[in-house]
Amino acid sequence: LDPAQREAYITSLRRMLHVAGYPVEVRTMALDRLAELDADALKRTLEVQLPRLEALQWRRRVCEIIAERGWIEYAPTLVRAWAMPMPGWVDDDADRPERQALEKLVGRDRVPEYLFALLVESNSVAQQNLRTRAWEMLLRLDQRQRLAELMRDATVRPDDLFLSDLRAAVGEL
Repeated sequence: LDPAQREAYITSLRRMLHVAGYPVEVRTMALDRLAELDADALKRTLEVQLPRLEALQWRRRVCEIIAERGWIEYAPTLVRAWAMPMPGWVDDDADRPERQALEKLVGRDRVPEYLFALLVESNSVAQQNLRTRAWEMLLRLDQRQRLAELMRDATVRPDDLFLSDLRAAVGEL
């Protein structure tokens, strides 16, 4: 393929991952092909689209693929997707495919630790959404006591503006 054809092909594959109307099997083939041709394009697509996917069977399958292949670099994407409410989702939070995939990637007992690491160690402006989602998920996992301890401990990342803002909010509330 010439560069223009290759770019159009990659764009088509990316669209197949999130545009309605494609069966799971076809989407899986598109994901596999995109992983071969342009892993960065696949990662960018899933980072943006996985939290928005409303095709529940496909969403579940994407999460299974991430876990099966041990794609740890997608763990933050799983957190963002898990934190988003799912219209029409009737299962318990423990049945969310994002959570199940994350548990397989980092270990079932290590999910709160992973979320705390995201919250405390991430610090760029671009990652503030991720940090907010990690905070939300820690609350949903009933980690309030640990979050309260983090807010009281001003020695943990005292120069971190995100944590400083949270601490100020906690102090005012």
